Amino acid sequence: MPIDPLRFPALLQRAAQGDENAATELFAEYHPRLERFLRGLEPKAADDLVGEVWLAVARGLPGFDGGAAEFSAWLFTIARNRLADDVQDALALYREAETQLAAMADVSELESELQSLKSEVAEDRA
Repeated sequence: MPIDPLRFPALLQRAAQGDENAATELFAEYHPRLERFLRGLEPKAADDLVGEVWLAVARGLPGFDGGAAEFSAWLFTIARNRLADDVQDALALYREAETQLAAMADVSELESELQSLKSEVAEDRA
């Protein structure tokens, strides 16, 4: 059953003050939608991202000001930002791996050239 919009501000205030029942009610209301959202966009990282989002909400809740619509927008903005950070981190790791592979290929080519030179020198000496 959805949270009554008239009691939402008081619920947020109680959650921000550390009331576990209020926080549990917010979690129960929004967690399924948050999880579906992130799982639909990034299935492999969804569980970690969901946890990071709720941690950010817990940290930011005391400074949050707004009603149900603003809370929902804030929650999903945090989720989008965490997802973007995750994608950027993955891309940076991919680029680093690509750079390392390219460096390894260069070393392999140098080793091949060195072996050819050694063979030529050995032939010249013979």
